[in-house]
Amino acid sequence: MNKFVFCGDDILYNRFRDFYTEVDENGNAYSHFDKQLYDFYHLNNRDYINVFINSIDGVRNVGDVLIQKSWYTNKQLFTILNRFKLLNPNANVIVCMDVSLKKYEVFMSEVVTRQLGFIATSEQEVDDLFANNFNVYQDNYVLKKIKRKQLKKMLDT
Repeated sequence: MNKFVFCGDDILYNRFRDFYTEVDENGNAYSHFDKQLYDFYHLNNRDYINVFINSIDGVRNVGDVLIQKSWYTNKQLFTILNRFKLLNPNANVIVCMDVSLKKYEVFMSEVVTRQLGFIATSEQEVDDLFANNFNVYQDNYVLKKIKRKQLKKMLDT
């Protein structure tokens, strides 16, 4: 069974847990973002993400990963995304943009263009990714023209 890794703080985790909470026919509430589930990992320390990237020495069968953007600089996150693509190519990585979108347009464009992961700006966009089995076009995040100066500046922030 594939494992789901949520790499973010408790505030964002609670937002997603509440969004994905459902009530069964007996009136019991449950969430797909429950820390008690066997295949769900909530990583609340950003330094330990390497355990999930490397499937040989770390956790195996990582299927889906949701990473909070504000935890990492652009350069760190590009390194993480590239390593996931190289070492764990079957993992679907979602970058949850919990920061100003205008400031990170170049970053989002490069992630989508290089096919390093998926961009989500809300819980609903994450839900749409899961509902469509990650078969979505994110062309709305791609910039038509990016200058080298913009790329350099983006990697320095």
